[in-house]
Amino acid sequence: EGVYDLEGNVSEWVGDWFTESFSVDDVRNPKGPPTGEKKVIRGSGWHEPVERVGGSRRYQASPENRTDDGGFRCAMDAKSG
Repeated sequence: EGVYDLEGNVSEWVGDWFTESFSVDDVRNPKGPPTGEKKVIRGSGWHEPVERVGGSRRYQASPENRTDDGGFRCAMDAKSG
């Protein structure tokens, strides 16, 4: 796709509320619970130590939390057909 050097750029807020576990049937794109107190953050930002940099990293934070290495992920499901 011509996209390079994204890992370690910014951590990304996603729309999901955080949960420790998912339904065993929800393997493709688990959405998490409908409400919660903390949101999911994916990836890693530029200030992370090298051992914690990774695109699959997943953690939680309060929606009021702000950092200088955080962004957000714009995504949508692909249309089939």
